[in-house]
Amino acid sequence: MREAEGSVVAPVETGKDSTPALTWIRALGGAGNLRNVEACTTRLRLVLSDMNRIDEPTLSALGSRGVLRLADGAVQVVVGPIADQLASEIRTQLRIPARPIEGHGSPGLEAVVGALGGAANLRDVRGNASRLLVTVHDPAAVDEDALRQKVRAVARPVPDSLHLVVGSMASSWIAQLTDRTSQGKP
Repeated sequence: MREAEGSVVAPVETGKDSTPALTWIRALGGAGNLRNVEACTTRLRLVLSDMNRIDEPTLSALGSRGVLRLADGAVQVVVGPIADQLASEIRTQLRIPARPIEGHGSPGLEAVVGALGGAANLRDVRGNASRLLVTVHDPAAVDEDALRQKVRAVARPVPDSLHLVVGSMASSWIAQLTDRTSQGKP
C-alpha cells in the first residue's frame, strides 16, 4: 500500500516503558497476533493470526515502506536494511525462537555442509547478519541445487565464493563452522 503524494504521518511515540520492538509488536496486532517472525533482506516476513489487526498508519510512522498481504496469514512488511535486526529484537521481546520459513524445510547445518562439498571443502566461513560468506577449496564439489533446497538464497560472486542467506541461525552456524575450519575438522 502506498501513501498518497504529500501525505504526512505523525511520528510514533514509544513512551518511557516501551521499546521500539514493543511498538512494532503493537502495530502488528499484538504479541498474540504474531505466529512467526523472520526477516529476508529488507522485509519482515510474518505469519499472523489476523491480518486485519495490523495498524498500517503506525507501521508507516515507524518507518515501514509498505505492507504486502499474502495468503494464509503471511504478511511482508518492507522496512529496509534493518529487517534482520528488527526481527531479532521482536523475537527477543516475544521470547520466541526463530523458525525456518515454510517451504524451505528445516535447513540442517550438516545438510548445508554436505551440499558445500563437505567440511574438508570449506576454506573460510564468515558471517554478515543473516548470511554465511563461504569460500571453498573446490568449487566443482558444491551442489548448488541441493543448497537452494536448504537455504533461502544462494549467490556465487566468484566460483570459489558463496553467499548463503540462512536467516536467524546464521550466527550459530558461523560459530560452528569457524570452529571446524580453524581446527581443520572434517
